[in-house]
Amino acid sequence: MQLSDEQKRQRRRRNVALGVVLGGFIVLVYIVTLVKLGGGAS
Repeated sequence: MQLSDEQKRQRRRRNVALGVVLGGFIVLVYIVTLVKLGGGAS
C-alpha cells in the first residue's frame, strides 16, 4: 500500500499531535505527583 504525500503529511501531523498530548499528560501527572508529595511532607 502506497501512501500519497498528502496522506503522509496527515499521518505525521496526527502523530505529532498525539505526541504533544501524551507529553502534556506526562507533565500533568508529574506536577500532580510533586504537589501531592510536597503537600504530604509539610
